[in-house]
Amino acid sequence: ALWNAALRNLSFYPTRKVEIVAPVPYGAGADRTLDTIRGLLKADSRIAAEPAPAVTLGKFTEKTVDVSVTVWCATADAASVKSDLMIAIWRECSLGAQ
Repeated sequence: ALWNAALRNLSFYPTRKVEIVAPVPYGAGADRTLDTIRGLLKADSRIAAEPAPAVTLGKFTEKTVDVSVTVWCATADAASVKSDLMIAIWRECSLGAQ
């Protein structure tokens, strides 16, 4: 299958999309959680303003609602942006409180 497939070298492109899905407990509050995450994105200078970051509700589960975060950043920063955002969201959005 590899021989017939087109390969994309993602490191070739100057920017890269970073996606995170965070399970947020219902008790955390949707408005507060979304505002907190949007604030974290604005505070990180590595995140591109265009295309604009997106913070949306994904799906409901038994105990949580999935919040989807999509941002663009420099390719070289993609891994650290994802890790740093996951840590910040975990700390700031009460992900452990169920």
